[in-house]
Amino acid sequence: MTQSFTLAYCPWINGSVERLNRDILQVLRVILLEYKVEQDNWAALLPLIQANLNHSPVASLANHAPAEVFLGVKAKTPLQKILIGSDAIAANVVTTGDFSPGVREAVCNLRASLDGMHREVVTAKEKQTKRNQSNQRGARSVNFHVGDYVLWSRVDAKKQGNKLSVTWVGPYRVIGANANSFEIKHLITATTKFAHASRLKMYADQSLDVNEEMLAHIANQDIYLTVEAFTQHRKHATHTYEILVRWEGLEAIEDSWEPVTTMYDDVPIKLQDYVDSAADDELRQFVIQLRSHSQGRKRTESTVQPTPSHRRGKRGGDVAAQPKPPKLNRRQRRAKGNTKK
Repeated sequence: MTQSFTLAYCPWINGSVERLNRDILQVLRVILLEYKVEQDNWAALLPLIQANLNHSPVASLANHAPAEVFLGVKAKTPLQKILIGSDAIAANVVTTGDFSPGVREAVCNLRASLDGMHREVVTAKEKQTKRNQSNQRGARSVNFHVGDYVLWSRVDAKKQGNKLSVTWVGPYRVIGANANSFEIKHLITATTKFAHASRLKMYADQSLDVNEEMLAHIANQDIYLTVEAFTQHRKHATHTYEILVRWEGLEAIEDSWEPVTTMYDDVPIKLQDYVDSAADDELRQFVIQLRSHSQGRKRTESTVQPTPSHRRGKRGGDVAAQPKPPKLNRRQRRAKGNTKK
């Protein structure tokens, strides 16, 4: 939307007002020539023009005059007299009588110009309303089909604190359609997932040529791996536990050992299922300690309000920041020592 400012007493800055003033000027020319009024007295004709605009029927008002619609009374005939000068004497009154065809034509052109300006304003408002409605969140029509390539929005995925990761990744190939979601396939890992239509965006149709350059681009994107299962665990040298993770979409040779503490923060439910099935008392006690420590940390964070005067301690606790003493030069230290004595 374009916002324009019109200064006081500067109507020429506003294009609509300038266009209307041009038509009013044409009407003034016709009336001045028709009734042989001196050009210096053009301001005396403005009430006549204004009265014609306010008391003439308008098609947009169901053939009613603006004054009739606004005041609720029957519109009177336009003014038939023009007062020339500031003295209301008979010598300064010019009787117009019936308007000539030239004056009527000029007034009709003025009315048409004014109606055209109103239509432009209404059209611009309608277009802006439609744009606002289209920009609002709501149901969107799906413009892709099975076999096409789409981009997937991982706005709901955990980004591991990386703010530089892009939101739309892919492309993915659409391999199935359900009532409320689509099944998409990754072009490198061949993993499949279900995504809602609002999280997908059309990229290309099924005739897309997937070359090595595109595959390299997909591989360069951040791929968030999903834990498929836990296969075994072991005790680490630092008296903690590690667990062997089977990643979804990867081969078994790519399984990796991950700290149990990290897996507890990421997938606690899946980790608890593995602990229950492992029948290892020491591992179970270790997970219970992790749970109690996590709950205690949450209670501490909920009761202690972070302020600018707090800093994070080495062990994760909130420690009040002590202001550092100002540095003293040699003369100040000598004076301080003399004061103590």
